[in-house]
Amino acid sequence: MESLSSADLLSATRELVHKSRGLEAELLLHLSEVDERKLYLECAFPSMFAFCVEELGFSEDAAYARIMVARAARRLPAMVEAVRSGQVHLTGLRMLVPHLTEQNHREVLAEATGRSKRGVEELVARLSPQPAVPALIRKLPELPAPATASPASLPAGEPPSTARPTPGAALVRRAVLAPLTEETFKVQFTGNRAFRDKLRQAQDLLRHRLPDGDLVAILERARAPPPAS
Repeated sequence: MESLSSADLLSATRELVHKSRGLEAELLLHLSEVDERKLYLECAFPSMFAFCVEELGFSEDAAYARIMVARAARRLPAMVEAVRSGQVHLTGLRMLVPHLTEQNHREVLAEATGRSKRGVEELVARLSPQPAVPALIRKLPELPAPATASPASLPAGEPPSTARPTPGAALVRRAVLAPLTEETFKVQFTGNRAFRDKLRQAQDLLRHRLPDGDLVAILERARAPPPAS
């Protein structure tokens, strides 16, 4: 590897990516057939998901994505070709599956070509617009120290060492910026008490102009440049 020139290294890397896409496409075809024949039952697994995680060693996310795409590809073979060609990545296809039909799938796959995960999210939002979410400020529960779950309480196939996060943990740790339609987005994050107090103060100060205390309008005003003197 170290003996390769930079140009050769880049060329070899691109070739490996090309081969990996072909292998991924073939894997989807094989998984589809294993699923169709229910061969996982012959291997003593209760589901295709359990077979993929425990027998094939996929992560839960990878198993879920591949099963969804493999099943959809039985009726829409163009999805496999989209993987083989690198047109759309596996994560993007998983996100698109609920919105693909025999009538629209080729057009949608073409629109998804080369898009990042965020780009596919925006395409999905256009295909299936979601209603606006209400503005919300609320106190999150205190988080207890993480605990290791006992083997008896875990789903089949999950390693005993996995800690089960509390519902509040996901809210604290993960910010959300997700499209609802082409032009509207859900924004969710966790701020401290001082940040909350500043928002409340801004609502009070602008109550004469924004009687409903709309948070979006307040934040838009906060970022707007001052009027020219």
